[in-house]
Amino acid sequence: MLNIEKVKSMTKAASYEAGPEKENIKISDYFRTDYIGLQMLKSGVAYTVSFAVLAAVWAMGSMEELMLMLTRAGYLERLVKVMILLFAAGLVAYETAVYAYYSSKYGNVKKSIKGYHSYLKQIYKFYQDQENTEISDGTDRKTGEEHTL
Repeated sequence: MLNIEKVKSMTKAASYEAGPEKENIKISDYFRTDYIGLQMLKSGVAYTVSFAVLAAVWAMGSMEELMLMLTRAGYLERLVKVMILLFAAGLVAYETAVYAYYSSKYGNVKKSIKGYHSYLKQIYKFYQDQENTEISDGTDRKTGEEHTL
């Protein structure tokens, strides 16, 4: 017999899995520190590549002035120190923002996934109740034949 509550729970769970929240299921599989750490690592690599590309574009755009400045004593050392300082300060600020964003996102995902888990628990309970009923009736689930003890 068809159980309407079971069908509703299964439909809601399936729509959660197929909808825009399906990414939440993947995120909730991670531990908090692992998820945030992975996102910070990816953003750190992206920041480093972006910084290198922007520094190269700047150097190419002001090549003449840069070559004239490099003839001065100690300019290259100061330039490297400034670039390292800019990189480090930018990286710290960016990683702080990334940590705050993904920490908040992970918290929201964990709250959102609770509804999905409640649907799964309801479905599991329906199957457990059905199995217990069939065992108490003495019927075999696969064949539908009655067994006598």
